[in-house]
Amino acid sequence: MIRSSNDGIVATDKAFNIVIFNPGAERIFGYSADEVIGKINLMDLYPPEIAEAFKDKKLLNNVTRELPWKETLITAKDGIPIPVRFSGRLLYEKKQITGSVAFFQDLREIKRLEKELVKSERLAAIGQTVAGLAHGIKNILHGLKGGSYLVDVGLQKNDTEKLKHGWDMIKRNIGRTSNLVMDLLSYSKEREPEYEPCCPNEIANDVCELLAETANENHIKLVKDFDPSIGEVVADPHTIHEVLLNLMTNAIDACLFDADTSKNWQISLKTSRENGNRIRFDVADNGAGMSKEVRDKLFTSFFSTKGHRGTGLGLMVTRKLIEEHKGTVEVKSEVGKGTTFTVRLPHIEPDRT
Repeated sequence: MIRSSNDGIVATDKAFNIVIFNPGAERIFGYSADEVIGKINLMDLYPPEIAEAFKDKKLLNNVTRELPWKETLITAKDGIPIPVRFSGRLLYEKKQITGSVAFFQDLREIKRLEKELVKSERLAAIGQTVAGLAHGIKNILHGLKGGSYLVDVGLQKNDTEKLKHGWDMIKRNIGRTSNLVMDLLSYSKEREPEYEPCCPNEIANDVCELLAETANENHIKLVKDFDPSIGEVVADPHTIHEVLLNLMTNAIDACLFDADTSKNWQISLKTSRENGNRIRFDVADNGAGMSKEVRDKLFTSFFSTKGHRGTGLGLMVTRKLIEEHKGTVEVKSEVGKGTTFTVRLPHIEPDRT
């Protein structure tokens, strides 16, 4: 058993001269048994803190006479430090020390795998942050494009209202760019919703305006169906805006990726009030649709059906925002017929006293 053990096992006599040095110890320390047995003392082989622990009076007075498992470094024959997990104990007979035994577990492979894991996690974190930044910028660019279009039309037609409207859209998206940069600083932390009075219908309408030009350029009809009974509520407007913008942008992409170009593509954004102080948002398109296999992976990080055009992060972030707001999201889809996302977000009725 001693010879077949993967762990290094080293035993000494009462003078701490080595008498057992198994193959596991040979692999770890780099010495052969012939070089060690009867020729090297424990004090010369073990790290000082371990060697001294065997002679410590605290160990001598300990009932178990055991040294608990701990990680340490031993120096191999070639001078290379080897990470190990170590435990040992004194051996007694008739209250007299007869020797000691120590067990060494080689941690080199474990440490190597830990480093690889840390490295891969760091790379994944960097990739996720960059992908999140790219996805956020892509959404903001939709708004800047829509605003600049209105400014161009206003300049061409000397239409002051369109100029003002377009410039307001541009300023809002410049603000969102600033917010995105700030959000990246706390990207790794859970975000608590910031509840404040807001109008969900106005937020939904703003999202539609941001994407109106992109939809028009690609011959996609946007349909707004807002419940007029939804007025001002207390919720997180940032969450509502980001969630709807992500879902509406995905709906546009679903139409663009549809193989059936004969369709009259349409995307609808519907709001409605539900019991339990919840607002329901339905984003529906008649684009490409998804298979069950795709739906099952939909909220997985870095999964995308858009090839190089997709980050695979948008829907994962969307669900995270919804869950932080204590809401839910459901998806129904059929290949070739389209997709509907249903989001339910709780809200607080504003104090009107």
